[in-house]
Formats: sequence, C-alpha cells, structure tokens
Amino acid sequence: MKNNGQLDNGLLTVNYSGVSSTIHPVYPNPKVKAVNGSYANNVVNKGWQYYGTPYEYGSDRSKPNTFDCSDYTRWLYLYTLGMDLPKTSSTQWDYVKKYSKHKYYDLSQAKRGDLLFFMGYRGYQAKDYSGINVKAQTVQHCGIYIGDGKILHTASQKTGGVRVDKIAGTHLQYRFIGGGQVLQ
Repeated sequence: MKNNGQLDNGLLTVNYSGVSSTIHPVYPNPKVKAVNGSYANNVVNKGWQYYGTPYEYGSDRSKPNTFDCSDYTRWLYLYTLGMDLPKTSSTQWDYVKKYSKHKYYDLSQAKRGDLLFFMGYRGYQAKDYSGINVKAQTVQHCGIYIGDGKILHTASQKTGGVRVDKIAGTHLQYRFIGGGQVLQ
C-alpha cells in the first residue's frame, strides 16, 4: 500500500493503492464553538469518549465501534470539527507537510491537538532503533498530542485499543518521524 504524493495547482494529489485523489486544505466548521477557546480541546475531549474502543487494522471508517490509528484521528477531527482529513496515517502526514503552518521533527514543539507520526514498531528499547534514520522511514502510526508529553492513540488489540501513553523514554520517542498542527 504505497502512497505517492504530488502537488498539482497547489493541491496535494495522492495515489494510495492505485486510487488517486486530491487532498484539499480543510478547516473547522465555523458553526462549531471552540471549547474554552481552543478547537484542540474539542478534539481531545471527544477522544477521551472513545477510551478503550477496540483496535482493528483497516477498521470501518463509517462507524466508531473499532479504530485503527488513522481512522481514530480522522474520526475525531471529522465528527468534532467537520474537518475531513485523509484516511491513512501516511496521507495525513503528507497533508501536515503540505498544509500545516506548524510542522516539526522535534517532539518538544508539539502542541495540544497536533497530529504525531511514527515509523513502524521494532521493539521497546532505544537499541531497537539504533542506526536507523527514523526520518527516512515510512509513516505507519499516528496519534494526537494531548500535552504533558502524552499521546492519545490506538494500537494493537493486545494493548487495549484507544489509550493514552507517555512518549519520552518509550518506543514512541524512538519512532517519532514528525508532527504538526491541522488547526491553524
């Protein structure tokens, strides 16, 4: 399932598994009121409502009864703010690289509500990622930064589905490729 992104007339066109589509910039629905002055709060608050929802790779993107990582992030932005983000973690990363005014490759720059992107899992310890140019790896996981060094995301069924994990000193820190805001 390879994704090849190209720019055409300032829009991002992606080819994912042989299907080509153009990704347009999306914005929060102006009718949605920001919780405590921040749309990030809308997304994070909604995210907590799905805590413990089972993980399913390739989940049905029309229902919130199971999620894979990109379905979860897309669902939260779509159903809280009306922002229809791309469907896969790699195309969400392409979207952030193209349209975000705050994209970064250093976790210390993460802000509440940002999307974070990671390479595939190779183990729990830093040594499992030794010698790997992480930034050159393919994005295989994503989640939402909630602040205080933590991520709200979903991962394998063995680990409970939607959950919160700390990033520093864990495999998530070693796998981090980049991140950015989709809320401008």
